[in-house]
Amino acid sequence: MADGRSQAAWSHTSSLIWIIAEVNRDSKRRSRPYQPADFNPHIQRKKRQRTMTVEDLTHDILKVAKSKAKRTVRPPP
Repeated sequence: MADGRSQAAWSHTSSLIWIIAEVNRDSKRRSRPYQPADFNPHIQRKKRQRTMTVEDLTHDILKVAKSKAKRTVRPPP
């Protein structure tokens, strides 16, 4: 029960902090708007997935191809 009370209190508190932060946010320095979850310690954040470029994919594909070429076993004659 105490945990539920704490979560409810932080829900309200994080909303107030969010409003203050969003009003004072410099859009040139931080283009992404804040969310109330940014200030709530009870909400676990998801890890942001790294976006891959074409160069990254090409590098990974070549790396796998080279490792498979080294492991190629020739059939017996």
